[in-house]
Amino acid sequence: MFNEDADNSMRERTVPAIALYPSGNAQGSWKFLSLDTMRVVTRDQYTELPTPPEIINIMNAEHDREVAPRVAGAPLPGDGGIRGDVPGADVVRGEGDIVEPQPVENFEPEPVAGACVADIKERIGLHITVRTALRSRGTAALESIIKELQQMIDKKVWSYQMPGKLSTEERRKIITCSMFLKEKFDANGVFEKLKSRLVAHGNQQPKEGVKASSPTVDISSVFVLAAVAAYEQNRVFTIDIGGAFLEARMTGETVYLRLDKLMVQLLEEIDPASVPFVNDDGELIVKLDKALYGCLQASLLWYNRLSDVLVACGYEKNAVDPCVFSKGTGNSRCTLCVHVDDLLIVDATNYLTEELVLHLKNEFDDVKLNSGSTHSYLGMSFDFSVGGSVRLSMSHYILTLLAEYEVTGFAVTPAEAWLFDVRDSELLSDAERESFHSAVAKLLFLSKRVRPDIQTAVSFLTTRVQKPDVDDKKKLGRVLKYLNKTKDLCMVLAPSCVDEVDVFVDASYGTHPDGKSHTGRVVSLGRSAPVAVSSTKQKIVTKSSTEAELVGLSDSVGDGIGVAELLRSLGFEVKPIRFHQDNMSTIRMAESGASASRRTRHINVRYFFIKERIDSGEIRVSYLPTEEMIADLLTKPIQGKLFVKLRDRLLGHIINDCGTDCALFLIAL
Repeated sequence: MFNEDADNSMRERTVPAIALYPSGNAQGSWKFLSLDTMRVVTRDQYTELPTPPEIINIMNAEHDREVAPRVAGAPLPGDGGIRGDVPGADVVRGEGDIVEPQPVENFEPEPVAGACVADIKERIGLHITVRTALRSRGTAALESIIKELQQMIDKKVWSYQMPGKLSTEERRKIITCSMFLKEKFDANGVFEKLKSRLVAHGNQQPKEGVKASSPTVDISSVFVLAAVAAYEQNRVFTIDIGGAFLEARMTGETVYLRLDKLMVQLLEEIDPASVPFVNDDGELIVKLDKALYGCLQASLLWYNRLSDVLVACGYEKNAVDPCVFSKGTGNSRCTLCVHVDDLLIVDATNYLTEELVLHLKNEFDDVKLNSGSTHSYLGMSFDFSVGGSVRLSMSHYILTLLAEYEVTGFAVTPAEAWLFDVRDSELLSDAERESFHSAVAKLLFLSKRVRPDIQTAVSFLTTRVQKPDVDDKKKLGRVLKYLNKTKDLCMVLAPSCVDEVDVFVDASYGTHPDGKSHTGRVVSLGRSAPVAVSSTKQKIVTKSSTEAELVGLSDSVGDGIGVAELLRSLGFEVKPIRFHQDNMSTIRMAESGASASRRTRHINVRYFFIKERIDSGEIRVSYLPTEEMIADLLTKPIQGKLFVKLRDRLLGHIINDCGTDCALFLIAL
């Protein structure tokens, strides 16, 4: 307890408080969190006491509010508008308005190798509220928040505004913000630090006239670069640019931001220049001069800024993927791909990466380089330790997912034979539907990266997220149980060449209840490096299995050409793309460009589209027996030994070349 300012009244002169950290001044003052006002104050007179009942009651009440179940979108009591949630969940401001959820694809959980599932379950909520952080981490939490605010000052992110001098129109456009905290653990599950980030509520910005679309690196581009690095045994690096968005200057319409009382109190301590601008409500209005995270235009502004820096360093933007940049050719080539502030570099030289790092450090304050054989990128682990190959895994993500949904059983395949069957079953409750939707989104994120063996089941489940029923819940449970049994499986890229592109295409006719068919496709460098995999419901209804195969073949041409063009842009002479089909009638129709019977116009267009490319020599179509067709796994719920055989080929564990099977290697993490 500490003494409040003295006066002549008979009121209590002390109030309960929690000591946070010493202020560092000559008087020996400490920073306290007053439990009467929940404000951070500085006092040099205080009395250390055992934790009294009133403080215990307050902390218990706060805990109850933090963990109590709530309706989606409802504000948390006492949160003061500052909170952070698990990615994919709604972020809620104090006013109760909904902020756009963070995309699942940006969720990159920290490694938890060596930790048991029970331990992981305790750390599922890696994003935590300010109050929770202050209570559980104390000084570390406060220092993390202050560090983030200090960065705003050092990078001159904003300029303070007098509220009374803003016009009515300017005041109407003021948006709010939230502070997020994330607990970071090392590979052994030991707490390392708290990372804070101030995020603007960009959904409050007027969208008219704002250019908010920023290019995003294609996953297939990342896999192609990784496969090339493995084949040529190039040096691989990753670079992280800290505070990236804050390096980009705001352009266009002015954005004003309101900081809440707690942020203002902390800001006053580290930047006295802010004090005269604080209004009577204890809030502060700032004009953004830099691209703060969360603003609609922030991603594009940062991409343009980084692109300009890379071009100035001699790198050329790729015409196929604008997030891929290259410098030099052949053995003097350095290629990189950009995902926001993270760069993956494949360097065939002994000097270009070092040159790039020096150039980046001249432009940005915080540039971290990671070398070695293992890298983390886009939530995946890339392991180049085995020459000629790269192992891709997301074991930490899978363990976290299994812990979150308390998966205990096992399954030998991701789906039973009745996956596509839909019957009149009881619908899930709103809470169950929300949980179902979230789980499917997380599985989709995983399946699009290193676990394509679950894509068929996940693809179907994505069509059921609006009105899932009890059967759908069982099907979801089956996928999770399969992951529980195969959590150590990973994907392996071990290309035997980088000048051949093979595309495996298959279709399952009339699979869906609405009569539509299902297409599976695999684009691979040779037959042993799958760089693009998809399992999708066709958009039109076809009249026969042959037509369904033709639609699948037509829809897959672009994927194969895209990978081939990317390789050519990197300087490789790519041979005609080989498309593999297990339907001879489809092959004959593709080569002839027409059918003997009457067909609808959109089918005829597909005939001629494929034939034109066959005639030009760009592609060629060849027959592959069904039992060898790895894309068959992506069209239907295959069972038994055939599933295992095709799965291992799909994941790059077994290659099928010249008609023979040979074990490449099976990886257990």
